[in-house]
Amino acid sequence: MRPSSAWLAAVCIAIPAIAVAGETRWVHGSWVNVRSAPSATGSIITRVTANTKVSVLADQGEWCEIAYGTPEVRGFIACNLLGRDPLSLAEVGKGPQGGEKPGPRYSPTRAFWIAPSVSRLEAAGRFFWSTMLSESQRKKENPSMYSPGGDDRKFDWDQRPKPVRFPIPEFEAMKALMRDGVVAAEELRPATLRWAEVLNGSPGDNRDSVVVNGWWFSANTLRVLKQGRLSAVKPSFFRDARDLAPPSTSVEGLSSHFGIRERVRVLSGPEWVWPRNEEPFVAGAWDIGSLEIALDKPVIEYVIGRTGLAAAMEWTPTLKQNLNGDDGGCVSGFGQTQHGKRRLPGYPHVKDPLVWVQLPAAPKFRKVAVKSSARRLDPSAENRSDTMSQASYSLLVMHEIDIDGDGIPDLAAWEGMIGRPEGDASESVVLRAFFANVAGEWRLLETDSYGECT
Repeated sequence: MRPSSAWLAAVCIAIPAIAVAGETRWVHGSWVNVRSAPSATGSIITRVTANTKVSVLADQGEWCEIAYGTPEVRGFIACNLLGRDPLSLAEVGKGPQGGEKPGPRYSPTRAFWIAPSVSRLEAAGRFFWSTMLSESQRKKENPSMYSPGGDDRKFDWDQRPKPVRFPIPEFEAMKALMRDGVVAAEELRPATLRWAEVLNGSPGDNRDSVVVNGWWFSANTLRVLKQGRLSAVKPSFFRDARDLAPPSTSVEGLSSHFGIRERVRVLSGPEWVWPRNEEPFVAGAWDIGSLEIALDKPVIEYVIGRTGLAAAMEWTPTLKQNLNGDDGGCVSGFGQTQHGKRRLPGYPHVKDPLVWVQLPAAPKFRKVAVKSSARRLDPSAENRSDTMSQASYSLLVMHEIDIDGDGIPDLAAWEGMIGRPEGDASESVVLRAFFANVAGEWRLLETDSYGECT
């Protein structure tokens, strides 16, 4: 099978720009041929991707002679595939959001070249699946997609057809780029939330949730958090948002946040899956079924215990990811766990971790000040837990941590507790919230709830 003209048109949306010799232009096509002569029959010297910067040497009607790179490469490109400015993600349109259809200008391939990431590599692979395979093969690999009215025929798992794949030069180039390493796009940086924004957020009438600047909170969680108190602060240990990352920041988020190169290694190809309560289909992104993402160098997980002991734990962020939508099923307990495995020499062993954050380098402080307080909550329906059935919050314990000993809190950890069943006087933590003082302002890093599989 060979590429069709339809997919080429989809990834090379023409944006006319009058070319003038001596001026700089940017490639606006996704995967553009550089030819030896100003003609569609000229031999292909190489190919360039979206946002490649070129110098225009001459304008020959529909064709522009260009030069780029070191060592310099010269050739001819169709002038209507060059633009005066680099492309932005807004110009190539948005992909599907929450089940909605993608925007009319959406080009998953150009989006990848503008801001490479694993998710965009996956989107490009799915795009190639929908444009490069014949309709009959796509139907074989995802029978339910082509049976909107239902299909009573029983799927024969033992006779499932083999996935059909062949090399696509552009996708091979995408995989090579990710294999050689990139710093993840700025948009993948972990987001933190100003505490003042949380305090001003409230659910409307008959609503059980609220969204604050992109963060979703249940109404119950928000009510509990608003009953806590944080000390007034000035700038202290963390002077900039890039000085730390939240506890469970993704591998790509750490790459973007700390400017560390990430590399992607393909582990396996696509394969048939049969999810529970769904129809069978071939899972993957073109010829990728699973992959591994790893950073080029380690980061530090700074772990602070309840007694004030602080340890620097080194780890190299790595993630094995299946591109079949399998989330591994239900996991009991808290979702946010420690990652650091190797304790740096000279740091104490922390047996009772209270809070941990990701840092680009190890701080010198091995003993910090922890100040704790508690607020008794009314165990009414207004303070009920979302994750523990029929349970209500009874206590909010607030810890503030001064890392550098200047008397100003740098981190905070809150624990929302529920009462145990009658006859047991102890209380159990089911809600956690982590905060950081960044440049004199409290920011919410993460919240985490204890859940049970049912």
